[in-house]
Amino acid sequence: MQIHRAKPKLLLLTGLSILLTGCSISDWYNGYYAETASIRRVHKERNAYYEAESPEMKELRKTNQTYCSDLASRPENRVARKGYKNGVSNTPMYTNCMERRGTPTFETYKSMQAEKRRAERRARGKCIGSCYSHSSYNGHYYLDAYLKDLDGNDCIDKNTGKPISNPEFDIILEAL
Repeated sequence: MQIHRAKPKLLLLTGLSILLTGCSISDWYNGYYAETASIRRVHKERNAYYEAESPEMKELRKTNQTYCSDLASRPENRVARKGYKNGVSNTPMYTNCMERRGTPTFETYKSMQAEKRRAERRARGKCIGSCYSHSSYNGHYYLDAYLKDLDGNDCIDKNTGKPISNPEFDIILEAL
């Protein structure tokens, strides 16, 4: 008699364990939830950027979008891509056209803001978050002895005033 009661419980427990091990809560949070939350945030920022424009600027943007889109979509300006017989629209050309005509896209605006922040940090002597090395990870065949900022200048330690040595360079020297 007791075996009949144990079978459904065992089947239920086995089914739940298989179901729950397939997708853990952390996988769901780090994948689906975090991605959709960041997408919503960016959409909200983009909408706020475009809604803050004056009516004249919106009209100018509409005119520029038409002109720049036509320019970037012309057959002679299309970019060749594998799988697209006629090529694809030239997005960099569109972005530069919009910026030159006085109506930068949201993405261009965000990159200009980020560049301003990096320049301010550099002016204060803080290279935090913008240093990287020209190592093999970036496709280079050589390794610089010092960390570089995005402009290729040596990152300077604000405490000592000396260039910050590249930890990868030290590791390679030890291995030789």
